[in-house]
Amino acid sequence: MKKLSLIILLLIMVAAAIPAFAAEPPVFNAMYWLKGTTIPGINDPGHSASTLIQHRKVVFYRTLPGSYILAPIEFDSSGTGNPQKSGKFIFNIYDNGKLVIDPQYDYYAAVPRVPESQGGDNYGAAEVKVNITGNGFETVQLKIEYGKGPVLPLPGAIQLFISRDVNKKDIKLSWDNDAYPDKPVIWALSDGNGSGSYVNTTATNKWSVFTTKLTTNSEGFFLHAAQVGDGLPEIYYKATEKGLDDLTKTKGANTVAQILESAWAVGKMNISLQKGTSLVSLPFNYPNSIIGEALGPASPVWQNGDLAFLKTSAGPNYKGAIYNNGQWVSQTTGLSADINFDPRYGNLIYVGANKVFTAIGGVNASEQLNQPIAVTIWGGGGTHVGALFPRMIGLSQTSVITDGGADGDGLYMKTSAAAPDYAYAVLYNNSGNLEWRSGVDPVNSPPPAVIGTLKPPYGYLYTRSGSQFIWQRWQ
Repeated sequence: MKKLSLIILLLIMVAAAIPAFAAEPPVFNAMYWLKGTTIPGINDPGHSASTLIQHRKVVFYRTLPGSYILAPIEFDSSGTGNPQKSGKFIFNIYDNGKLVIDPQYDYYAAVPRVPESQGGDNYGAAEVKVNITGNGFETVQLKIEYGKGPVLPLPGAIQLFISRDVNKKDIKLSWDNDAYPDKPVIWALSDGNGSGSYVNTTATNKWSVFTTKLTTNSEGFFLHAAQVGDGLPEIYYKATEKGLDDLTKTKGANTVAQILESAWAVGKMNISLQKGTSLVSLPFNYPNSIIGEALGPASPVWQNGDLAFLKTSAGPNYKGAIYNNGQWVSQTTGLSADINFDPRYGNLIYVGANKVFTAIGGVNASEQLNQPIAVTIWGGGGTHVGALFPRMIGLSQTSVITDGGADGDGLYMKTSAAAPDYAYAVLYNNSGNLEWRSGVDPVNSPPPAVIGTLKPPYGYLYTRSGSQFIWQRWQ
């Protein structure tokens, strides 16, 4: 009965639910409640909490960066309460139709922290999973602790949504037009060569105002012309409110430089696919992680017979889809395939001819959110690992050794779809110290240069004979 009632509720709401990074959110309202309490967690003796609980917020989300809902907390005066940490809340987690409430997905609640550099006390609550039961409401308890919880964008930052205008091969940038009726200032980082060159800091002077290089469509949103399957190898976009067009300007206590660094980016990256099978990363966050979002629906890039095998977990299984007459369909049933996948893992794509595919989505902001990307390395076999960030990282800089890597673990990189060759590195016990070495000659040689840096759009095969472990990637 609970499942039936939830399905009925979802049928009512589904027409209004449009995810972040895909399209602008609608204004339809529905009802599904989240209630709970905040309690003091472990104290940090070197840092005192100063913000009253009434000035903190609860955030509900499926993935960050992405759409989220903020709600106030009230002081819980029952018993002996802590004015900075003890509170209660109840709010509708389907406000404005920003999130699809679907039991197949995981959802989270947290209390955002405001860092001391932004005038806060850096106290918040780490995320807690919210189980969607279909009861019409869910209950959670959050612990207020120093250094815990996500950091949300500062006032003045505007969340962008990115999508493909397939017919015109343009990139569309949109936003919540009801909340921000004035066109925002668009900033861009566009000097990348397609290998993952994202940086968040404005100190490098790489972020610049880009608004004048865009056109406007009939909806009033911005278009970046001829960028689907073509154009710049990679580009990232952020937005600030109208008038915040100089890094030295201020809004409240913050400069535009600080606001821009806090903003979440969306981006696009052109991925060259050679005829044959490629092991690739889909390097962006996708709100629902389905094939239509990641690869695009009726795209002129794809041809009948192209295949995609998408990872759903760390295990050996894939879900296969085939492109047929303008849509991706299940390889086994032939039916329309909105296949869910996990972008933390690598994917196999087969194409019948060379082509350039444009990946789009949200830039992962794990450093801003103060949380790593947890990747399960499957034991007793191979795990296809994706380079989730659009940013390069040295193999020796990863935390795989301290997280559980072992002597004999291997990492393979398929360097070309046209050839079966792999570059191969191995963890080697050098007098008690684990080091990455050449898989061909681990005693005498370093790892191949091509695999010395992990970067999109390549995917990687991690092999391991021991038990599984969690790779906490800060890539």
